[in-house]
Amino acid sequence: FSNNLNKFKSYNPVEYMNISPSQLPDKIIKKSFNILKKICAAMKINTGPVGADFIVRDDKVYVIEVGPRLHGPNGSLKIMPKASGLKIIEFLAYSLCNDTKAKKIMSSKLKTKKVAICKVFLEKRKPLSFGFRKKILRSPGVFANYKYKVNDYNFSKNNLSGLASIFIVGKNLDDAKKKLDLANQFYYSKFN
Repeated sequence: FSNNLNKFKSYNPVEYMNISPSQLPDKIIKKSFNILKKICAAMKINTGPVGADFIVRDDKVYVIEVGPRLHGPNGSLKIMPKASGLKIIEFLAYSLCNDTKAKKIMSSKLKTKKVAICKVFLEKRKPLSFGFRKKILRSPGVFANYKYKVNDYNFSKNNLSGLASIFIVGKNLDDAKKKLDLANQFYYSKFN
């Protein structure tokens, strides 16, 4: 990736949305998975969870990072389980103890058709106050929200910084997006 930095220098790649399951075309998912398998083989990672971040641009896949761990609380612990019905800790326990049962859990759970979204609310400068109005959890599809702890350093280089996240689940992508549009109205940030 470091050889390709010039391609991405015009923007600060800040994660602002996770969608589970991936809505990318199958060929990009397969290409990403094959790249990840090669990296895991080279790193001698052959058991346990592995997470990776990629940038996809013009049907090309660029690897940002690969780590032998659950990858990010938003994806691994919140939206993937909500979309799939998969209980991550239960799955990991079965993976360690009984690979056959883990495979059965994966094959049955990952056929779920729900879509879950995590949206991160970003700002370029630190607001005086920010967060969600009290009735956010009553908005259709909202199953969690989180307000980050921020300080002046987050905004010291005039970069975007995440302030809060909202978690939505829908029957499909269109349904989840509609619910996200409704829930967006509950976020606020106040400046001087």
